Amino acid sequence: MKRDRIKVYSLESVQDAGGGFNPDQRVLYWETAATVKAAKVKRDLQSYQTDLEIPMEFKVMFRRDKNVTKNMIISYEDQDYTIHSIVNVDQDSKDLLLTGITRA
Repeated sequence: MKRDRIKVYSLESVQDAGGGFNPDQRVLYWETAATVKAAKVKRDLQSYQTDLEIPMEFKVMFRRDKNVTKNMIISYEDQDYTIHSIVNVDQDSKDLLLTGITRA
């Protein structure tokens, strides 16, 4: 199965040159390969779905040094997705399945 590049961003307060802080700035947290496909629409995702949105599943290899959380953003093919769920696919922690919803 084809793997595509995705970027995962965290939102952080970044200090500016004047000593102040800019809240909610996108900071690249992780760039990795993922298997990407449209998510099977489940009942809990239907409330998020509109005619223009298709929930996407991003399957990435698990890394102990990366801690992906729901308040991060996935960027894929010039589209941003909020993370709706994070599922450890198997008992051996080999893969994570991230379900993303199109950001408005």
